[in-house]
Amino acid sequence: MEIKRKFLIWENGGEFANPSFYNKFGNLSLFAQRIRREGNTINQGYLEPTSLEGELLDIRNSIGFEPSEARLRSEVIRLDGKTEYTFTLKGSGDLSRKKHEENIIQEVFQRYWSKTLRKRISKNRLKLPFQAQNIEFDSYLDRNLLTTEVEFDSVEIADSFPEIGLDITNDSRYKNKNLAQ
Repeated sequence: MEIKRKFLIWENGGEFANPSFYNKFGNLSLFAQRIRREGNTINQGYLEPTSLEGELLDIRNSIGFEPSEARLRSEVIRLDGKTEYTFTLKGSGDLSRKKHEENIIQEVFQRYWSKTLRKRISKNRLKLPFQAQNIEFDSYLDRNLLTTEVEFDSVEIADSFPEIGLDITNDSRYKNKNLAQ
């Protein structure tokens, strides 16, 4: 189960960060540069869950829920230069939804990556601690957009977490699968 809130920090010149953001992370422009400089590079591509085949279909058939989203991801880890590959299935929902993620080998990733054409996003991600949580800041490389995601152990903890930007958890326009182009 994934319990996650998502906040809009900056989009097309508009600042949505709250004072708690500025108190912890300072100047927004400098912080955005830090994300691009220090963050891991992520490429995500989305597949139709109903059109999976091969190894990916085997995974889908074994998870015990009907996925509404299927994602391939490569993440270049800035510290060591290695690339991690994952395949993720997610159920329906906003704040809380089912999630299954598996590491895959590069060859499996490459075999299916071409099927994600026109359904991709690229971003730099920087993970930082904030109020006993790890926050993932995403700076999208193909648009002027900065968001943050925070995962929680319970809905109660998620509900009590302070908003550090405009809460877009329930806004489907900002789901990564909908931002993909």
